Amino acid sequence: MVLEVYFNNQKTTIEILDTPIGRLWARAYKEYTEKGYSYKAETVPISVHSNKYIGPGEVNPLNGLTQKECIELLNKAIDDVNSYITGTKFPYTAYEDMPWSQGNRIHRAFTTASSTRSTWFHNFTLTQLKEFKKISYSDKAYYMRNNCPTMFEILDEEKFVEAAERINHGVHLYETFLHSKRAKKAEETVGRTDYIELDWTNQDRNFARAFFYGNRISYEELKISFPDNYSDYDVFVGKMVEGKDYEFAYCEYDDGLEYDITNLDWICGDLRIHYNKSGNRFYTDTQYRDWIDDLEIEDEMHLPVPLGRIVSTESDFSTVAVDYNSEVRLVNGNCPLVYPFNKITTKLVE
Repeated sequence: MVLEVYFNNQKTTIEILDTPIGRLWARAYKEYTEKGYSYKAETVPISVHSNKYIGPGEVNPLNGLTQKECIELLNKAIDDVNSYITGTKFPYTAYEDMPWSQGNRIHRAFTTASSTRSTWFHNFTLTQLKEFKKISYSDKAYYMRNNCPTMFEILDEEKFVEAAERINHGVHLYETFLHSKRAKKAEETVGRTDYIELDWTNQDRNFARAFFYGNRISYEELKISFPDNYSDYDVFVGKMVEGKDYEFAYCEYDDGLEYDITNLDWICGDLRIHYNKSGNRFYTDTQYRDWIDDLEIEDEMHLPVPLGRIVSTESDFSTVAVDYNSEVRLVNGNCPLVYPFNKITTKLVE
């Protein structure tokens, strides 16, 4: 099975692995394409937030906002969430120049509420968190809803979910102002770590999705989906996680043992192309590796999940860049990539 990717008229052929992951990925790909969705292409850095710190009074070139405007959006979302529940209100408030720790608290309260629909905090012990790491691949929501306390009741599910997603979006907007010394140090060691992410055009500017289809997989199936020659692969399952992957958690000074730090939640037919081999060295040649070893996390639980490899391409991936001067915007409001990567069509050949 191969995926033919056309960046404008330049063809890249990707061989898809015949693994449990590969088969579920293909099923999801068909669901989205049959609904008429296509891919958008963006670059994502593995060593995220290596950019310079942007102060409260400065406008962020990535989104055209100031810290104050992001905080106002975030606190408005928190107020709205509180209006759709009875019981304990959202436990945090956002403020200008808040550190990574406060942003992480706000984000985890969001993810915990999204998983449980009943609480802002879990009460797991360290032993339970470590056990949950493997259980969560297939039974995350079920486990959370049956093992967490009840702190609130939702009055309007649809409005609660929409407002909660705006909390999530607001945190991510704010985080673009911050700087990570960990990320900068990693880039000084291995160079730029960007990859191309091909995700569906079903997501608006609030990260809300008009259509969702995804599959989960057991830890055992995940493990056998990792080939022995892992380093030969440069195409991986897209990042559709209810929380963060480990590389983002590391760069954002988060707790890698928390329940919502994972390398895989949903298999949705999206993918990431690691065209820049220096990016793969982030996982082995930087202090990220020491951090993972201290957490005692197995490789298949933190590394990007292999999907396939590029067997041929007509594109020069060294020219990949974001077109910040474009008047065109993607459906999520972000800038497109430069030609030829600004237009994508694909075909799955079995």
